[in-house]
Formats: sequence, structure tokens, C-alpha cells
Amino acid sequence: MTSRKTPSYQFQWPNPDAFIIKNPNFGLAGPQQSTLQKITFQEICSYIECEDAYHYCDTPIRPKGHCCDICGTMATFSQQNFNYDRAQQALREFEVKQDNNTGFSLIRIKDFGKMPLFQLSVIPDKNENFDADKYRHLLYEVYYVVQEVQETPTQFHSTRVEVGFSQWKASSFFAKFINFLVVIFIASVVGVGILKYEVHKNQRLRSFINRRRLPLQTVWYRGDEDVDLNLPTTQVVDRRLGAEGHVESDTFVNPVFDFEDPEKVPKAENDENKLNFEDSEVKMSSLVDIDTL
Repeated sequence: MTSRKTPSYQFQWPNPDAFIIKNPNFGLAGPQQSTLQKITFQEICSYIECEDAYHYCDTPIRPKGHCCDICGTMATFSQQNFNYDRAQQALREFEVKQDNNTGFSLIRIKDFGKMPLFQLSVIPDKNENFDADKYRHLLYEVYYVVQEVQETPTQFHSTRVEVGFSQWKASSFFAKFINFLVVIFIASVVGVGILKYEVHKNQRLRSFINRRRLPLQTVWYRGDEDVDLNLPTTQVVDRRLGAEGHVESDTFVNPVFDFEDPEKVPKAENDENKLNFEDSEVKMSSLVDIDTL
């Protein structure tokens, strides 16, 4: 407060004894977050504009002390004789070694019966930097970091009350197609395994498959050995025409139509003279018959 008797650049407290900064002893469990009070928290969140986290992960979480749903991982647990100050120091040292895109938080949110309840969360600075596998691994790692400095460390599964894991946002067609191929591959492997087991154990199924495969195996063996079937001449079927009963011969040769020797080719003039000569003989025989009568 500024006094009227002093210059404007000098300040004076009216009663210094009224302002005493104390460091209250909250015990090993540490202080409970005062901002989690409903009225205070609502007032703070009224100035926050939330981003739609469903664009980046399928299952957003909202840790205590956050106004918006975010992509990340968290765990709430209760533990006897938990040293909050040691855990915070170990967490800060671990955080310094990580990248600047990841934040860690350990707070005491309330009492769980007679034991304090803590919340441990791992969150990205931006939702687009979220990596489901990485943040799931970091949550387990951070939990064991804060447990290493405790007098009686406990395992994760024995102290867990609630765990929130944000999953990948598989919204692209390529990601869905890859998932579909994985499912088809697994189903195919399982199906082949079941079929082999049934063929080995089920005699009826084995006989049925052998009967079905016998004609195909016969054709395959014939083609592989290049076997020619010599059928009788009168039963050779022309498969090119597809006409059943069509008879052909590959041994009989008509000498009249054997044109390999040019001298055997009949001439048109000789044929024509031969026909004329035969006609004249017919006419002469008919005249002789008339005279005899």
C-alpha cells in the first residue's frame, strides 16, 4: 500500500506482522490440491476452450485437475506411508531426461478411506503428439520411478484403483485395411490348422477329400508323364470340333488324292475324252440291240 507521505516509488506494508508465510506440515502424503474444489475449479475452467480430443484418440481421459478431455494415460492409487516429497523429486529428475513434448503429474486428489489417494498421469503437450504405445510404457515406468524412493515400494497391479489408457485413433482407410488383413491372416492360419487336424483325425473327411482329388491327380500324372492313349481308328474323337462320334483315320490314304507325285495327278483333258468315249460305247450298244430286234 502506498503512503501519502512518501514518494510514489516507495511502498510500505501497513502491518508486517500480519503477513507471515508458513510452511505447514502436511505429512508424508503431501498437500491436497486446493484447485480441485468445485467452485474454484469451475471458475478456472470457464476460461478454458477445449479441443476435441476424439480427432487424435478413441478413448480420451480427463485426469483430476484438467478441464478438458485429453489423450494420455493415468493411474490413481492409494498407498500407506507414501512419501510424496521424495516421489515428486524423483519424478522431476526423470522428467528432465525426457523430451519437451511430454508432461508428468503426481497429485494427491483425496483420501481413500484412511489412506490418501494419488493420481499419476502422463500427457502430451499437444494431442497430435500422442503415441499410445509410448505413453502406456511411460506410465508404468514413471510409477516404478516414484516407487523406488519409497521405504515400502509396491507393484503396480497391487495399488491400482483406476487406469485410463487412450487408444490409437484408427480413422484412416489404410489403417482399417491393415487391420482387416491382419484379421484375415489370423483366421486363415486358424482355419488351416483346424482343417489339418480334422483331416488327420477324421477318416471320413480324409476319404472324401481323396475321392475328390483322385480324378485331378490322374490327369496331372498323365500330363506329367506325357502318356499318349492309342485308341482304335474308328473311335478317335476330334476334340477340336467337340462333336462326339466324329470318325477320322490317320492311316488310310486314298491313292486318287495322293498328289505328292506330279505324274499321278489326273489331267482334265484325259478325263473329258474318257467320258466322251464311254458315252459313244453306250450309244453303239443301244444301236446294235435295235438291229438284232
